[in-house]
Amino acid sequence: MALELNKQYNFLTPLYEIEKRNGHRMVHCVCTCGKTRDVYVNSLLSGAAKSCGCMNDAARQAAGARIRKHNTYNLDDNKVGVGYTTNTGLEFYFDKEDYDFIKDYNWTEKMDHGQQTGYIKMMVWNNNKPHVVYLHRFILEKNGKNIEGKTVDHVNHKPYDNTKLNLRVCEHFENIVACKTYSNNTSGRKGVYWDKARGKWMVVLTINKKTHHLGRFDDFDEAVRARENAEQKYHGEFHFEG
Repeated sequence: MALELNKQYNFLTPLYEIEKRNGHRMVHCVCTCGKTRDVYVNSLLSGAAKSCGCMNDAARQAAGARIRKHNTYNLDDNKVGVGYTTNTGLEFYFDKEDYDFIKDYNWTEKMDHGQQTGYIKMMVWNNNKPHVVYLHRFILEKNGKNIEGKTVDHVNHKPYDNTKLNLRVCEHFENIVACKTYSNNTSGRKGVYWDKARGKWMVVLTINKKTHHLGRFDDFDEAVRARENAEQKYHGEFHFEG
């Protein structure tokens, strides 16, 4: 079969031939969607190349629409809406004024090695690759916040609470400062450790990414007070008690 220029083949119309590629004839085509694409002549004639790729995207999106799960919501409260993740049923919170932003997506809870985390996310496709989008970042971006290169912190440390008053844009090191006490901290108080060699409580604090030693104390409560005073002085609003 001979190629005919300006004749439509499926969704592609060849306009003119271009330089051969790998020894095979190539033709520059325009798709019915308006985009252009260079195609092997044999692929066009055999039907292997049907469009610029838009029909593949449409098919994938249609398939996704058929299997997409939808969240259920409770909007009875005057200001705060409640959603339920489709994978674990976890309640998550948002301002009702943001409902129109989030209602058409499938929100799930992030799982970490089978454990629930409380973080709410969805999956989107970009350049034919899946990308994770978190609800707390999504909400701020939809409200016009520039958060590129920034961390979004949950003030009350509840990642399922995505009301805007609970979302705070910060640098990564500020987010680390605000985090809870790690579970492997045996003293129960962040920055306070038992120095077995000296038989005293050692207090440290990270300031501008550097760890500073605040001293050693015989009394645990005194050590905690020293840590809290330093947190209030150097960490300000990102000070977390716990």
